[in-house]
Amino acid sequence: MIKNFTTRFIEEMDGKLVFDRVLYSDLVTKYKTPLFVILPNAIRENINLLKNVLNDIFRNNEIFYSLKTNYHETVVKTVKQENIGVELVSPFEMSIALKYWPDLSNSIYGGLFKAPEYIQFAVSHQIKYISVESLSEIQYIHKIAKENDVIQKILLRVKSTNNRYLGIDIKKSINTIKKILEKYQNVALCGLHIHTPTKKTFYKEFMNRTTEVLEVLSILESKIDTTISTLNLGGGLPESSTIQKNDLLKLFTTIKELLETKGYSTKKLNIILEPGRFVVGNACVFLSKILDIRAVDEKKWVVLDVGTHHIPKFGKGELRFFVANNVATSYDTRFSIIGPLPTESDILRKNYNLPNDIAVGSYIAILNAGAYTFSMWREFCTSRPKVIAIDSGSIKDH
Repeated sequence: MIKNFTTRFIEEMDGKLVFDRVLYSDLVTKYKTPLFVILPNAIRENINLLKNVLNDIFRNNEIFYSLKTNYHETVVKTVKQENIGVELVSPFEMSIALKYWPDLSNSIYGGLFKAPEYIQFAVSHQIKYISVESLSEIQYIHKIAKENDVIQKILLRVKSTNNRYLGIDIKKSINTIKKILEKYQNVALCGLHIHTPTKKTFYKEFMNRTTEVLEVLSILESKIDTTISTLNLGGGLPESSTIQKNDLLKLFTTIKELLETKGYSTKKLNIILEPGRFVVGNACVFLSKILDIRAVDEKKWVVLDVGTHHIPKFGKGELRFFVANNVATSYDTRFSIIGPLPTESDILRKNYNLPNDIAVGSYIAILNAGAYTFSMWREFCTSRPKVIAIDSGSIKDH
């Protein structure tokens, strides 16, 4: 019996998959495949798990969902319902946020490049924080903030050892930073921001980035007359299906202890996180059909109607595959799983265990498909998949 379906809102009934009270066969009969299924209850549960852990450990904390991970309207509406903010990296994402919020006062604007007109758009819509990637941005932020008669909060993104060209080398630029902050009075430096990519060794990554940002913070406060009130530790949490509550408690308790050991009171410091995969990764499923089964060089290959144009490299992190009508059988035969594109690079997984007796026409559920799928789809050779949301048995057709 296979038990781990990544979220409790995906269950097995008589050997068949059920998505938040709806049987898979009802879905494929009505909507066909490929079908993208969003489970808002899983999003809610993930957000509230993270909220509860952070509130237990840090007096002051904020969560900003990374909108680039998945900006489908159901996802964004659910995020809004749970009263967390959004992290944005482009005018396109800002325009999406403004469909659901009256302004950007619950948002962080980051990203590698910010043209003056982008900064103008953000400031004029009351952006809460701007994460500064280069010192030249501060001049534009000051000018635009002054024109709008506001003091704009900024975070300096720290160049980490894992990123060669993202962020600012604050150690080398400390004197320049001091002069800039003295000159430009319509910006308020309130914090530092650091981020590294999501990895399976997320605990080590978070501890390393916290250590790194504290070293920079110490240098900054020794050279500049300023008090840093906010540390943005970025994203990087994996899908919630891969970690437990105790893992999160251990991680953030250890971070709190590190902060206090270095002399920073967590009663005063505001801790920001920018989760993406953790919020939505396990909350979406692809339902696909087996188009063909082939044997090549004594290896078995399954061809699906879902491919890498639906689930690109960024979205492949923790994919899991289940035969929707036969989840209780033994998964003991190695198959490589490919999509329908006319290229040998359309590979979703190699050497993945599936039942030996799978057949053409069977349905495969691809779990943990919520991150960097919808937001990176390409209409290459095929049309976009149908999208539905299932909320406590109620289906909304998109």
